[in-house]
Amino acid sequence: MEDQTRQVPSRCWTIGHSTLSGEAFVERLAEHGIEQLADVRRYPASRLHPHFNREILETILAGRGIEYRWFEELGGRRRDRSAAESANRGLASEGFRHYADYMATEAFEAAFAGFLSWLGDGQTGLMCAEALWWKCHRRLLADQLTARGGRVTHVLPDGRTADHELWDLAVRTAKGLVYPPEQPELGLDRE
Repeated sequence: MEDQTRQVPSRCWTIGHSTLSGEAFVERLAEHGIEQLADVRRYPASRLHPHFNREILETILAGRGIEYRWFEELGGRRRDRSAAESANRGLASEGFRHYADYMATEAFEAAFAGFLSWLGDGQTGLMCAEALWWKCHRRLLADQLTARGGRVTHVLPDGRTADHELWDLAVRTAKGLVYPPEQPELGLDRE
């Protein structure tokens, strides 16, 4: 893993659009001073909430002075390795495990470097559809930013915030973060 600490934003926000109206979503961004929005959905569309379709959202945000960019290669829903080969077997969620496996690839590193180089000096948000950050791949992206020296704050569905802490399952290695299984008990009797 390349050392990109100096490129990591001093603060990054994460937010899930969930079922918010377009206006409520933009107001939520404004409440937290978010000036750039990185869309990290694999598929930037919503049948139920079309104002979150990429082109419409980009237009809405531009009208409010918020820069938008879709980062397809940072999107979730990855299926790259078998569970037996994964260094991330500590993650119970198959979706999280696949995404953590993807984070160990050159494709992810290139996409993440592209995200970091896009950042300006303003407040940046990472957006996906899931309202709850701990149920979304934003959790793993937040770990990446935190491990590289950034500060991440999650915007909760009610507008409150929570500062991110590196997941206790995460282990730093020379190649980056992994989420290994817990070590089994040795079964030794202690007297």
